[in-house]
Amino acid sequence: MDLKDFYKSVGGDYDLIMSRMGNKEERVVKFLNKFSADPSFENLKQALSENNAEDAFRAAHTIKGVALNLELQNLQAASDQLTETLREGNVPDNAQELLEQVGKAYQEAVDGISQL
Repeated sequence: MDLKDFYKSVGGDYDLIMSRMGNKEERVVKFLNKFSADPSFENLKQALSENNAEDAFRAAHTIKGVALNLELQNLQAASDQLTETLREGNVPDNAQELLEQVGKAYQEAVDGISQL
């Protein structure tokens, strides 16, 4: 899979990320690989399993920010919804459903990155 196809598959904006990264695909791939090694998603799952809203918020917010910077729009949208729900300081009743949405978009991104 090439980078343009990857961004299409994750609902991303290839032209915008290329503009942001100085039109250097190798730079984009470098940061995408760093993303897939980041522990934030595991931290999010752990925090939610422990009903720890503060740590879950921090992890979801990190995922949202990285997804935004890397133009992973599906992941950014899913993590934004969870982040805003956790912002009040409580783990919501629908946390598992929101985590599943983030997890689906996260896995989609990680799987695509592994094919670059």
